[in-house]
Amino acid sequence: MRRFLWPALAALVFLALGCGQSNVVKLKHPKKPYRAIVSLSPGATEIIALQVISGKLVGRTASCNYPVNVAQVPVVVKGTKPDYEELAKMKPDLIVYDPLLFTDADVEKLKELGIDLFPLKAGSIKEFEESLYKLGSLTLSETNISDYVDKIEAACSHESIAGRSSGPKVAVVMSGGGAEDMIAGVSSFQADLVRGAGGDPVGPAANKFVLLNVEALIRDDPDAIVVPGSAKDAQAVAADPRLQALKAVRNRRVYHEDADKIERAGNRVDVTISDIAGFLGR
Repeated sequence: MRRFLWPALAALVFLALGCGQSNVVKLKHPKKPYRAIVSLSPGATEIIALQVISGKLVGRTASCNYPVNVAQVPVVVKGTKPDYEELAKMKPDLIVYDPLLFTDADVEKLKELGIDLFPLKAGSIKEFEESLYKLGSLTLSETNISDYVDKIEAACSHESIAGRSSGPKVAVVMSGGGAEDMIAGVSSFQADLVRGAGGDPVGPAANKFVLLNVEALIRDDPDAIVVPGSAKDAQAVAADPRLQALKAVRNRRVYHEDADKIERAGNRVDVTISDIAGFLGR
């Protein structure tokens, strides 16, 4: 397993990111340590609660449920929008948010509060790791973050075979009772989890979940389908009469993964990649 060393005052950190891709990112420690941190996404909450050692989580969304002790943290996002008045009263040192969950107008309102913002980006595994390193530097949590990235890299590295033309074709399909089924686009974080596990994601050209086009899925004919949710959700997809001709359905290769784990860029990405690799027999 590769290790990442963080000198306390280093200005340059050399990163081995994204299942073998290399990059160099300039990082600087904050002028003052961030002590009070608000998270505006469940994935960020997982990271802050479990990896950040110099700061304290003082605000979260209503959807943040892991780890269980975050239930004691005040909720500042109950629907889809933050409570800007409450944030202004709290005056946290730092707000961490997922840019995919908020519009430019939302971010502008956050900026008006005069509170430092950090976007925890996760368009891909590589981008997620880069964001983790930057957050680790800002919160003096480099060692914890380095250990976590090591785990993600280990989950990827033994499955991502250099030079392979393709792996099993995999679709990530969210059950909606048949009428409102969704599928992850091939530019989404979920698709990159499939790649990290040694699979070849299939689906529309999108960076998020979109409505399932059954005809397109039949044309892609995936070898396996991963369903965010419970065994019941996976059974619903496998029993869909429209999908019976699919190779994945015929061969009984429709699997379920905890929805929170696969939908979030949080503290269980390494586990999710390993789970998908296990489904694919890799």
